[in-house]
Amino acid sequence: MSKRYQYIFLSALISFSGCIKYSVQGTIPQFIAVADGGANRILFFNGPITANGPAATFVLGQPDFTSSAANNGGVAIGLNNPLGAYDGQHLLVADRNNNRVLIWNSLPTSNQQQADLVLGQPNFSSNAVNWNGITLKSLNDPQSAFSVGSQLLVGDGNNHRILIWSTFPTQIDQAANISISVPTSTHMGFAYGGGKLFFFDPDNFRVLVWNSMPTLNNQPADFALGQPNTSTNVLNNSPQGGGILSAYGLSGLSFGCTNGSNMVIGDRGNNRALIWKSLPSYNWQPADTVLGQPDFSHNTNNNTPGNPGVVSNQSLSAAMAGLCGLQDLTVFDYGSQRLLFWKSYPTYNQQPADLEVGQHDMVTTLFGVTSQSAFNNFGNAFTNANFSGVYHTGGY
Repeated sequence: MSKRYQYIFLSALISFSGCIKYSVQGTIPQFIAVADGGANRILFFNGPITANGPAATFVLGQPDFTSSAANNGGVAIGLNNPLGAYDGQHLLVADRNNNRVLIWNSLPTSNQQQADLVLGQPNFSSNAVNWNGITLKSLNDPQSAFSVGSQLLVGDGNNHRILIWSTFPTQIDQAANISISVPTSTHMGFAYGGGKLFFFDPDNFRVLVWNSMPTLNNQPADFALGQPNTSTNVLNNSPQGGGILSAYGLSGLSFGCTNGSNMVIGDRGNNRALIWKSLPSYNWQPADTVLGQPDFSHNTNNNTPGNPGVVSNQSLSAAMAGLCGLQDLTVFDYGSQRLLFWKSYPTYNQQPADLEVGQHDMVTTLFGVTSQSAFNNFGNAFTNANFSGVYHTGGY
């Protein structure tokens, strides 16, 4: 494998919001993890990825690579439609259908290893909706768990709110400190970079942006992507009118990532990923580049040049979120149950991907498979190479 493709970065020092700094030296991903919701598990793949269709080396939520039952082995060690994240120390899992967030204080070392901490429940065996009522402790279908420095954020989906722990939780069922109501939002994700918090609100076809971490209950966002302001929610909103495809608008179920310099959104309903070459700073800021489509006015499923409808290294189907490295990019191609890797940031529309995970090659689309190398219905992916403040989420 050539040095060009080893994800090696000589050195960098990036500071976000004054709360966290990372020294980046040789940030080769040690693993890529996939939250495989349909199989109620999290798969870990050794990194860096150097070939198509690698096999996983480790699994959480199941005793082996072919089992898929919800809460296999009991609620205490099982999972039920999980979504994951890693902040360089803690493994965070939003265990959606168990109405809880699980936290490992370090990466697990064995299959079905029990978490160290649970939020939203009084113990590891409970999974009640809004246990003991709706409070700053309760959860109802948590959509994402996400940390920024010493702070923890959870998208509490069916309670339509963002919960923030001002210091990282250390006790079971610990209460959050801040709650931000998002009344019409049920699908939620976060990204953070350049001091900005990005809240992905796919139900309202927008991304809400705070120019600094919120510190108050119900603190309003500063601006929005996908909409001309923070109070509209029009599908594919464009200066030319609602419903018109452009570089400005978004469709449903869109999530994204940032590395502090670039911004990427997986625009699921439009079968594309949008790239901003610099961090957005104002309402309705248009994207600069599109993946999966030849331009901003198309949204055909698997729009392969010369072979429309055929899966390829240039196509996307219901794209969701991504992983934004310092130099590399991963996009979750949900409709084809695969992750697509670009070894350097794409610079032109519909640039082909270099590698994939989840299928044997760039043209295969196996669905509903529970194995060591295929996904049953994945929700998101994450990696250890988050040293630059590269936070991400996905999830459905």
